[in-house]
Amino acid sequence: MTRIPSLDGMRAISISLVVIGHWAELRYHSDIAGAFANLGVRIFFIISGFLITTLLLREQAKSSTIGLREFYVRRAYRILPASLVFMLVTFVIFWPQLQWYHMATAVLYLANFDYTHPWYLGHLWSLSVEEQFYLLWPGVLKMWYRHRAAILVGVVGFAPVYRVACHFLQLHGKADETFPAVADMLAIGCLLAVFAKHMPKIRGAWAALMILPVALVPVYMGILHFHVTPLLLLVLWPVMHLSIAGLLWHVVQRPYWLLNVGPVVWLGKISYSLYFVAAAVCVWTAWASVVRGDFRGGIGECFVLLCGAAVVADAGARGRRTERGGVGCSRVTARARCQRYLCWTAEAAVPTWFILSLTSLESLRELEHDAVVVVFFASRVDVEIGDRYPARVAGSEIEERRADDRVVSNL
Repeated sequence: MTRIPSLDGMRAISISLVVIGHWAELRYHSDIAGAFANLGVRIFFIISGFLITTLLLREQAKSSTIGLREFYVRRAYRILPASLVFMLVTFVIFWPQLQWYHMATAVLYLANFDYTHPWYLGHLWSLSVEEQFYLLWPGVLKMWYRHRAAILVGVVGFAPVYRVACHFLQLHGKADETFPAVADMLAIGCLLAVFAKHMPKIRGAWAALMILPVALVPVYMGILHFHVTPLLLLVLWPVMHLSIAGLLWHVVQRPYWLLNVGPVVWLGKISYSLYFVAAAVCVWTAWASVVRGDFRGGIGECFVLLCGAAVVADAGARGRRTERGGVGCSRVTARARCQRYLCWTAEAAVPTWFILSLTSLESLRELEHDAVVVVFFASRVDVEIGDRYPARVAGSEIEERRADDRVVSNL
């Protein structure tokens, strides 16, 4: 089966938004940049719903059933090697600071329900959402295939109500990363796959119009400093999600050169590995720019490490088998099996590389207490940064501490 056009290009856009958005948020204390990083995750969810449902529907059409065992085996090959090695190395490095339940929720992919997880496990929340989707949706689709559209429409309608209820129950900031709160994004992607054969082509003018909410809603979120309003919950987010799905369908129907050129496709293929290292890049930059006072040096180190990780991840991407809709992969040659093992090793090496890089920092144990690092990892949509982590105040304290150190050294 050939790859779906433009899908890797959309993944490349998503991972770029996540990495650049979080970096800019950390460097410039910009909530708008953080909102665009959050947009990248939302695009990932919609792409995932569309891709997984497309593959499952193709298998259903081909074999009149959905092989759950084969599906979970393929997902395990894709997800587990890199994530488990990342967790293992993280647990070893931060063992004195970890509680058993933080490790348990991470390994069981329930990090999005762990409201007290430490900053270095924070980005696992979205991976947990994906794993929960993989666990639930294929079985639901197989069992209630005829009612698939009604189920998905119900999920799309339920998620905003759930978010509003959490807001009124003062659970905002705790429940926003739980599966029901973000299930509508996955369901919209699934609906796009379900109705793909009946969907008309989206013209360029309509696609350009859909760009407006995708570009403007994150700006609105940033201006509000992530404070949730009824307008955002009930109108703007649903419109933005539908617009993302419309743009995805547009670029799949009309493959633009920019989204299908070699380097962009390559970036999309390694986006999963790069997502793991996004947090590590920002921590490294924070340490270089705040603790060491060398922002340019931090950028250079991040760039070198990111390029090296991309090269390693590329080896894994070349060895990975193409996603298939049916079983169709029971006959695996020795060469393909060898490539698969190389893929596991390469993808596992990427997050490990970055975690080990952090151990070379002179103030590793102090990183968790540095305000800039804490602000970055607390800057998800569920935390009001200004109330809990005043970045500029803490930053001035760090500057005063540096000045005191210089005075002592002069004496």
